Amino acid sequence: REIINHRRKNNAIDKSEQMVRNGNKLHKKKTTAGWDLEVEWRDGSTSWLTLKDLKNSNSVDVAQYAKSNRSDHEPAFDWWVNDVLKRRERLIKMARSRRLKTGYKFGIRVPDTVEEAMELDRINGNTLWQDA
Repeated sequence: REIINHRRKNNAIDKSEQMVRNGNKLHKKKTTAGWDLEVEWRDGSTSWLTLKDLKNSNSVDVAQYAKSNRSDHEPAFDWWVNDVLKRRERLIKMARSRRLKTGYKFGIRVPDTVEEAMELDRINGNTLWQDA
């Protein structure tokens, strides 16, 4: 599915209404009310879904859509979009770093496969990995 359009209803809060005082501090009002997103399904049909439902089911796609359509500064989006995109980038970095590990532990080369273990034994002139 793909988000293709959005609409803002009358009950959506304005930027001027976004900040709420709680004691001495100002906080952003965390609401997604008043926004609908149009989704095109795989079969070609489209339907309007609330921002709340799409945010709960597919927050990364909604955040990317909001960013690309410059809606991320609207009160319904700006309190969560950047956090979701940062979390996504962090997860991608973690996955890449795990994949690119060098294979060393305590300064000793650790093989990933049996063939690598046999090769390390041949290079080192022993059978330590084969015996392990």
